[in-house]
Amino acid sequence: MTIKERTTATIIMSGGNRIKLISKNDTITKKIINNVILAYVKNGEVYLNCKKFKFQWFYSKCLSNGRYLIFKSTMSNDEAKSTMMFGGAVGGLVSATNMYLNVFDVKINMVATLNYKTMSLILDEFPEIKTKYEQHPEKESESVLIDFIYKINLKL
Repeated sequence: MTIKERTTATIIMSGGNRIKLISKNDTITKKIINNVILAYVKNGEVYLNCKKFKFQWFYSKCLSNGRYLIFKSTMSNDEAKSTMMFGGAVGGLVSATNMYLNVFDVKINMVATLNYKTMSLILDEFPEIKTKYEQHPEKESESVLIDFIYKINLKL
């Protein structure tokens, strides 16, 4: 499969996530790529099918490996509909490139927005890491959330 990064202009015009997978010789149909495949791994990089999690279509490259996969995606399908309904075309264009940090727990097959609340729930299994996290002055920043998911994945 070929991994194609979509341009910002393309995302603004048609929505969806950053990565598009294309079958090199049409042995895998677009329908299977878009609707059946959950994840694709190439050279150790994991690409998640965001449509499977209702984060619009196309794929997102994971920022971590392990039980907890971190990825950025567009808003959910429901949020996109609301934005278009109440913000019109301009609202849709403005919000099309906003990306949200998410975490996929492969053990229980669940996705959530990665934020302080989600991190606290994840860290309930890891009290020693949770103590360090709670003491961090910037515990709600993206970089800190990502760093602590890395620490958890290393522990597992």
